[in-house]
Amino acid sequence: MHYKLLTLFALIDCSETYLRGYKNNGIYLLWLQQGYRFGLFYCDMDTMSELTNKRGWAVFQKRFNGVVNFDRKWNEYSKGFGTLNGEHWAGLENIFSVTRQLYSEAKVKRIQPPRLRIDFEDWDGLRLYVEIDKFVVRGAEDQYRISALGSAYGSATYIDSNRASMPGGVVFSTTDNDNTYRKCPTRRNGGWWFPRECGLSNLNGHYSKSYAYMDFYHMYWHAWPEIVGRSTALRRVSMKIQH
Repeated sequence: MHYKLLTLFALIDCSETYLRGYKNNGIYLLWLQQGYRFGLFYCDMDTMSELTNKRGWAVFQKRFNGVVNFDRKWNEYSKGFGTLNGEHWAGLENIFSVTRQLYSEAKVKRIQPPRLRIDFEDWDGLRLYVEIDKFVVRGAEDQYRISALGSAYGSATYIDSNRASMPGGVVFSTTDNDNTYRKCPTRRNGGWWFPRECGLSNLNGHYSKSYAYMDFYHMYWHAWPEIVGRSTALRRVSMKIQH
């Protein structure tokens, strides 16, 4: 497999990589300042941010054909699984690291919270998205808790603060490291940032067939049927980060 090895510039995110002239979708080697190591990510160079008009996203979750089983244990979710050119989960440790990239301004380093974008497509071909203007994940010692989650924008956003599809302040859970009260990973068939009551989303649930309706046990986004007026199951979903 051919990787675009950009060690010379020590590029730290996909948007910077795009600005350097590497504008093709593909697998890139990024320098992860948290841990002082390199990590491979699939960079989506086509999608433009609605918030910043920038391109270049580090994809950490992608599903489109159901080939990869997402009902996995804690260790697999921590390290990652699947193939970067296909369906995959980049790994909680990589997600934590890429949200902690440092930028330098006037010789003062600061943490620049990245944005999260989720793209959806259902089996009827309808495509929607949501962008969240701040997305930060803590490390393994805090169960990869979502420590910061900003305002949400986009066509897949349901405006109701009491029914957020993806809440902040929630730790990650799997069947063998369940931090919920109701065995949510077991009941929802995948690891996710479940609140104690299982919550209103799980994009790591079982993959749905074309004739299915969206439900709690498969890839689920609560706002979908309320926005589009029908419960057609999701065919494609991807989650990605941009600084």
